[in-house]
Amino acid sequence: MKLSKLFVILKRINEVASFNKYSRIASYLRFFYLAVSKQYSPVEIFMEDLLNPSWSADERRGMISKERFLRLQEQANPASYRYLTEDKIAFHHHCVKNDLAVPELVAILDTEGGSCWGDGEKIKTENDLQRGLARFPYGIVAKPVHGYHGNGVFVLNFAEGRHYLANDPSQPLLELFKELLNGSTDKYILQKMLYSHKAIVTLTGITILQSLRLVTYLDEDDRPRLVIRKIKLPKKGSLIDNFSWGINEGRLCLIDERGNIESTIKLSHIENYLKRYDGVQDTDGKTVKFTIPWWDKCVSLVLNAQMAFAPLRTIGWDVAVTDDGPFLIEGNVFWDPLMPQEGSMCDICDLLAKSNDYTQ
Repeated sequence: MKLSKLFVILKRINEVASFNKYSRIASYLRFFYLAVSKQYSPVEIFMEDLLNPSWSADERRGMISKERFLRLQEQANPASYRYLTEDKIAFHHHCVKNDLAVPELVAILDTEGGSCWGDGEKIKTENDLQRGLARFPYGIVAKPVHGYHGNGVFVLNFAEGRHYLANDPSQPLLELFKELLNGSTDKYILQKMLYSHKAIVTLTGITILQSLRLVTYLDEDDRPRLVIRKIKLPKKGSLIDNFSWGINEGRLCLIDERGNIESTIKLSHIENYLKRYDGVQDTDGKTVKFTIPWWDKCVSLVLNAQMAFAPLRTIGWDVAVTDDGPFLIEGNVFWDPLMPQEGSMCDICDLLAKSNDYTQ
């Protein structure tokens, strides 16, 4: 660890201990135990309030770092099949093949000359791409094929007969397309933009997609099970719903088995770590009851998807809940474990550990 980085960490430990009245010496020892023995990153330790001495022994047993959990996922999900979720083009085609609802494919942009429209017609130049977009009079979302956490995603809005870049309407699209086709190190997939169900829009006042994260697992009898249920609610004005530890002022809401939001995780700007609150608040700041629309269909969709993506044994699905029903947006074999504010990982880790016994 570089000396400058160590000084930054020690300063942060001092700040956390002083503000929360934690023992400073105990905080130093706990930090280095978590970082070295348990493989937590500094971000996880600070954002999840892991230096807090009030966590019980049972609660600490239910915690696992992303690094250690990754080892379980690698054993549960065979490497030769991971491309089915980690390559967004392969994911789209596999879903279509298995009759799983996904957004309409607009185009694939390939820096090596294989760009094409969703129907297979070749895209030869940037001008062909710009002219051809007129066939798709709606919003479009573009993602790097191997991207993650929303990095590199951009949105094209559609209004008054033309497309324009959502976060920079003045930028000529021809320049953007030249940059993507000539300078990008990854392919891009362009899909029809989906929008949240009107009930979700009424709850949050936000029209952009606010997706579910539903995690499934294939048990020892090859039956799919839904083990984690939540929804990401971004800050108004955001273009994507990535939670990012709540730093972007988004909310992460936990959902019960009947599809009701039961609690909310968000960043406390006073304590500077994540906290859990009962229920969910509407646009007026009032705590309300809310049930996810199309809940039963959402559950059926991801359970069917888990079966279709076997022998991958555990996948985190991003699901769009729209007025027309649910759609699969992405699948992730390396989904993040629950933070302690969300709940225990004991049962899930046990499940994955057992699965490793019969995937060898």
